[in-house]
Amino acid sequence: MSRSHKSPELAEYIEELRKSHPDLEVVEQGSSYKFCLLAEGAVDYYFRTTSTYEWDTAAGELILSEAGGETLSLPDYRPLRYNKTDLVNPWFFCRARKMPGCRPEAEMMVGECSAAD
Repeated sequence: MSRSHKSPELAEYIEELRKSHPDLEVVEQGSSYKFCLLAEGAVDYYFRTTSTYEWDTAAGELILSEAGGETLSLPDYRPLRYNKTDLVNPWFFCRARKMPGCRPEAEMMVGECSAAD
């Protein structure tokens, strides 16, 4: 979670996750550092529901991708696009590892996913 950019939507989602995952720990760090924590596997997810720009995410997303993770836009679960006319990113989430055979929306709804999904 961002130290300085919290949204009511994210707070609501975290509270919903706590119902099924009471041991959920929220880590507040700067954006670049969060991508590094994901890449090393120290954290599982990063949700961003406030504005970022391409320069805020490009390097971190590349590092995460090379480590086996992914970044997907919200609410459509597509890879972030770069070199657009408008440099603002959509809301997005990152996960430390890709989950083959798992629909991102299924994982987000229940907080976990199996290959059968």
